[in-house]
Amino acid sequence: MIYTLIEKHDEVYKNIIRLSKELEKEMSKLKGVSNEIYDLNAHFIENEFVEQVNILAAILPFVVERRCPFSIIDGSDVEVA
Repeated sequence: MIYTLIEKHDEVYKNIIRLSKELEKEMSKLKGVSNEIYDLNAHFIENEFVEQVNILAAILPFVVERRCPFSIIDGSDVEVA
């Protein structure tokens, strides 16, 4: 199950990067233009972006716990060189 979460994390992270680029592109089209189609496109991309960020936020603690061999919260297993 944890590997499924890690795969999902990677997929969602890639989606967030892609959506942020798409959103940036749509927003650049809006400069000086008042076109409802662009507004609508940007709105849909933004909604999908927010949804992906929420998914990432939900699974991130499990992924971090699995990928890091120490406790980030209390640092109990961290050794200082």
